[in-house]
Amino acid sequence: MPIEQSKDRFSLIHNKGPTIELLWFGAHIISWTTGTKTNPTPTDRIFTSSKSPLDGSVPVRGGIPIVFPAFAYPSHPDHLKMGVHGFARNEFWKWDGNLVDNESEISVRLTLDPVPSIEAVWDKCFHLDYVITLKEFSLTTTLHVTNTSTSIPFDFQSLFHTYHACPSKDVRINPLKGIIWFDKTQLTDGQPTKKVENREDGVDVLEWTDAVFEATPSSYELVWPGGRVDVKTSGMRDMVIWNPREVAGRKIPEMEEGGWDKFVCVEPGIARTFETLQPGATWVGVQEMSVR
Repeated sequence: MPIEQSKDRFSLIHNKGPTIELLWFGAHIISWTTGTKTNPTPTDRIFTSSKSPLDGSVPVRGGIPIVFPAFAYPSHPDHLKMGVHGFARNEFWKWDGNLVDNESEISVRLTLDPVPSIEAVWDKCFHLDYVITLKEFSLTTTLHVTNTSTSIPFDFQSLFHTYHACPSKDVRINPLKGIIWFDKTQLTDGQPTKKVENREDGVDVLEWTDAVFEATPSSYELVWPGGRVDVKTSGMRDMVIWNPREVAGRKIPEMEEGGWDKFVCVEPGIARTFETLQPGATWVGVQEMSVR
């Protein structure tokens, strides 16, 4: 199946029609188009703001940013020199080959290693492998984090900050009832307010939402009238749900007008605490998104 590469991006084209487009900058997936089993019309399942620069001058607004090794504003002592969400989304990744290419799937790998811009903010020894697998009705993103040191462990957080294209006023995310979560839009003593999810028909984003759910299911669904996406994860114990609505969305320079009505971020990963990776060890986080 074709792989089309250019100076700033490349595309994977499945022989049944689905495609993805990905930037070298941040290994950032900015588009995933596919039909469903009942409607073959290609539809982009990923939202990327039309106002977002894609030249590497600023982080991309939309798509699937890779969060590593810090989530949100850094809090760990080892991460304080970094910007929001760490550095992985702000670096240029390298091509490392076409792993699988057959009638059913195409799979490629990109890598990231320490370079001077990273070493200036983080002194840990690491290697990242990012594997992207495209099938007719699914897209899987897999991040391998390896501690290449022989003696020093390190702590990290990581998420797939996925912008799912959907009507945000209608979408619901399930099953999360009974899960403890932390509301970053309401602070108690300067910290996100702890709550327990009790909505019967799923979590919505009708209001400004910035919620961190802990110990979440490894399978969940996004459902709206006429559409759905099913997600399976591995190694990613938390979930962030985010939509700024107009109240916060208008403050984001790269957000297109009304963009907040066109997506919901559902972000599997490690967000509440830190994962400690011992010397020589590898952590693997997987997100498989599929349509029916």
